[in-house]
Parts: sequence; C-alpha cells; structure tokens
Amino acid sequence: MGEVFAQLQYLEIVWARLDIAEISETAGRVMELAVTLRMELERLADRLDEAAAVAS
Repeated sequence: MGEVFAQLQYLEIVWARLDIAEISETAGRVMELAVTLRMELERLADRLDEAAAVAS
C-alpha cells in the first residue's frame, strides 16, 4: 500500500510539472501575440496619422 501511495505522489508531482510547463508555454505564446498586436497597432496609428495629414 505504501508503494502505491508513493507512486501516486510521484504522478502528482509529474502532473504538476507538466501543468507548469504548459502554463509557461501558453504565457510565451500570449507574450508573442501581445508584441505582434502592439506592432500592428503602431502601424495602424502611423497610417491614421498619414491619412489625417492628407485630409487636412
């Protein structure tokens, strides 16, 4: 019975590590998307500035 409990504890630790790795990977993807979004918003702002300059 003690061996089964030890195995369960080991599996819980492995599962927790996998969860942490998945969260880290997801956070990395979110950061990449945030950087891409910021660049696209900056480009849009530049285009809006150009359009405003032409319109005035």
